[in-house]
Amino acid sequence: MNIKQKNNYFYPTIFVLFLFDIFSFSLCEKQVISLLLCFYIMKLYKETTIFELCSMGCLMCLESSLYYSHFGLQLLYLIPASFIGLQSQKLFYVSRIQPYLLLTGCLLVQYFLIEPIILDNHIISNYTPVKIIANIIVLWCVSLTDNSQGKLGNRFAAFKLSKEESPDS
Repeated sequence: MNIKQKNNYFYPTIFVLFLFDIFSFSLCEKQVISLLLCFYIMKLYKETTIFELCSMGCLMCLESSLYYSHFGLQLLYLIPASFIGLQSQKLFYVSRIQPYLLLTGCLLVQYFLIEPIILDNHIISNYTPVKIIANIIVLWCVSLTDNSQGKLGNRFAAFKLSKEESPDS
């Protein structure tokens, strides 16, 4: 899959993730799984442009406006997370654990700093570890689907070779 085809699927994907986040929030009346945040963190460690990251950030700010009536609350952890994610690629050897640690840090800031201090929501949630684990599983699934795009396996390569070897009429 070339770069042009990947860009064609990017914007519909983030729009569907945005709609699914809104639908799940309206269904559960709280944010349990943040698909757009998981996709954002996964894209931090893949080949992406700043414009794509900004467009995902704007959709997340719109989500916070719909959830809490405060536009841009996610920027309190998205900007530092983006800086940490981009700098860690330059300074450290990129390992598979880094996106998961970054996601866990973002969720901890969301649940223990933003909601109690800024939103004055002092609900001590016993299922916060469950939300963190669910988001880690979602990030794992999203990264698996992104890693498998464009890899067709040996069957397609063998089919392509056999087609090229056949004489053209």
